[in-house]
Formats: sequence, structure tokens, C-alpha cells
Amino acid sequence: MATILMMTSWQGAIPSLTACTAMQELNLSCLGLSTRSCTVLSAAIFPQMASLDFLTLVGNFIGDGCVEILVRGLVGCKHLHTLRLESNRITDNGLDMLIRGLPDSFSRLELSGNQITLAQQLPLLRFEKLGLSRNPLSPGAPQVVAASLVNPGCRLKSLELTYTNIGDEGAAILAESLRSNRKVVEMQLAYCNVTNITETGWNEFLSTLCDTSSIDATHGSNHTLQALGYADIPQGVEALLRLNQSQDK
Repeated sequence: MATILMMTSWQGAIPSLTACTAMQELNLSCLGLSTRSCTVLSAAIFPQMASLDFLTLVGNFIGDGCVEILVRGLVGCKHLHTLRLESNRITDNGLDMLIRGLPDSFSRLELSGNQITLAQQLPLLRFEKLGLSRNPLSPGAPQVVAASLVNPGCRLKSLELTYTNIGDEGAAILAESLRSNRKVVEMQLAYCNVTNITETGWNEFLSTLCDTSSIDATHGSNHTLQALGYADIPQGVEALLRLNQSQDK
């Protein structure tokens, strides 16, 4: 794999980038990329990188305006599957642009430590892995996530929501949405709502993982979910998650 890790200034990176058209993995973290820098990437660099599949832009103060510029340049990167944008300044509007504008090959989006609230209805269907930890999620965010989880077209397998404002009520909404979901294997919810989701919230997952109201209900329970994060999860819930991890379910 042709890989380049940029550790110096953005100005020093330009000549190297223009010469590396066959690059598959590119790391441009913590370079303080400006609007002008993003414009150069979008107009002159990314269109030449048809083989790019993994892009890291962590810690660059990237806001929605830069996201709009970058997406235009990434449209032609037909092999791109992973974009890391942790610790930037992206809001719901920027997330919407990423959802709508990234190439079809795309499956993993890491947005931990941004300014995303999910205060508006956004379709989170197209990702297989989505990282939204350490974002100031709104009280309505669990409903937005749940709307995607109950959609038969949802591709999500891993969802990270640690260190967010989700509490017991949000946990109940998410647990209910997973009753019919057969894709999500991992939903990271540890350290939510600062003091963590309480036992009441965790226990909302019990009937999702094993509905004992009837034989058919038990058979139709969620046997896919295997992890809820590293937290003080009640033993009953933890036991059912471990059962889903085994071959003999």
C-alpha cells in the first residue's frame, strides 16, 4: 500500500502530494488546514488520487464550509471507504453534506469530537461504521438514530455514541429500534450522560435481546447485537450479549 503520513507543514506537503497520484492512504492530521488549503486539496490533489481508499483529516479545525469544498474533490475517489474527521468543527449541516456527497464506495465515517447535535432528521443509512462520540447530541438525537436503525435499508454495523448526552430515555428509544434490526453488531454507549446510563436504561435492552413473552417472540429477538461498550452493564444484559457472540445462539 502506498502510504504517506504528513508530519510537517501544509506548504511542504503540496509538492509531495501532487506527485503521489497512486496513493491509497493519506494522513493530513493536525495541519490547521484553511479554506484555501481545502480548496487546493479538492481542486488539484484529490481528483488525481483515483486509488485513495483511506483519508485522515483529524484535528484541522475543519468546519462545514471546508466540508463542502472537500466533498466536491472526493467525488471522483471511487475506492474511498474510510474518512476520519475527528476533532474538527463539523455540525449537522456538514454531516448532511458528507451523507449526500461522498462516493458510493464509502462505508466508514469517524466524527468524534465535533459539533454534531442530530437536531434535524438525517439519514444515517449508508454507513457501516459511524463514530459520533464526544458530540453535543440533542435530546432528540436518539430518535434520529432510531429512525435509521428501523429502516430495512440501514447498513450500520457499528455505532459509537460514547461521552454524549444520551441517558435512560435515549437508551430505551435505541433499544426499541434494535428489535427488528439485524445489522448492528456493536453500539458503544459507555460513559453517556456524564454519569453513565443507569441500570434502568441498560435493562431496556433485556427484552430486545430476549423477549420472553412467547416462543415466537424469543426466536424473533435480536441475536445480532454483541456489544454496548465498556461500562457497568447489568449482568443479565451482559450475559445476553455474550450469548450473541457465541456460535450456539
